[in-house]
Amino acid sequence: MAIRYALPNGLTVVFDENHAAKVAAFQVWVKVGSADERPDQAGLAHLHEHMLFKGTERRGPGEIARDVEAHGGEIN
Repeated sequence: MAIRYALPNGLTVVFDENHAAKVAAFQVWVKVGSADERPDQAGLAHLHEHMLFKGTERRGPGEIARDVEAHGGEIN
C-alpha cells in the first residue's frame, strides 16, 4: 500500500514498496508545464527543464545524467 504525505515546502511524496525485484526507483513530477504558461511566459517551462541538466558548481554539464545512466538509471 502506498504512503502519501506532504513536506512542509508543499512537495508531495508518495512511497510504495515492492519486494519483487532488488531495485529502487525515484521519480520527480512537476505539476506545471508549458500548457500553464501565459503568452508572456512562453518557453519558461522548457528553459527550467534544460537548466536541470546544465550542471552545478561541483558537477559539469551532463555529469549527473552520465552517473545516473552508468548505474542503470534513466533521465527523461
